[in-house]
Amino acid sequence: MTELWKPIKGYEGLYEVSILGEVISAKTRKNLKQTEHNGKQPYFYVTLSKQSKMKKWLVHRLVAEAFIPNPDNKKQVNHIDGDVHNNKVSNLEWVTNTENTNHAYENHLRTKKVIWIFDGKDYIPLRSLCEKLNLDYKKVHYRIKYLKWSLDKALDYKGGGQYVMCKTIPSSTKRDWWN
Repeated sequence: MTELWKPIKGYEGLYEVSILGEVISAKTRKNLKQTEHNGKQPYFYVTLSKQSKMKKWLVHRLVAEAFIPNPDNKKQVNHIDGDVHNNKVSNLEWVTNTENTNHAYENHLRTKKVIWIFDGKDYIPLRSLCEKLNLDYKKVHYRIKYLKWSLDKALDYKGGGQYVMCKTIPSSTKRDWWN
């Protein structure tokens, strides 16, 4: 793949970004140091300077803004292979928040934590129990997780007591948990 460069919008004549995820000074043609962000995701960022004002920019966003059309005006940039350090244009796409979240779950980059309930015979997810009892899952989950209500109180189920809250575990390990 031939390295193609484009000026960074707002920094024309000062900095350029490549399809391979590199950022350079337009004057010196030297690569800028990419620093790993210390947040939830360790994305790479660079610090750009203009008129004595410095600003940090995420490298994957610079690449996407320069090379990937965004006709639907989607707000997030997804790393297709899940590797947040792979900032090549071929690994990036514009997505909505929902699309980004779904991609993370589908590719096991993030795991849902599930509250499991024992109904006397089987273990079932809280969501399934709420559907079975025709209850609003979000309300029940909120009561248990944030208000620290007991399961019976959270379900507000007349004649309850047959259900026992078990553990909150990642859904990917549920099969191993009770076997």
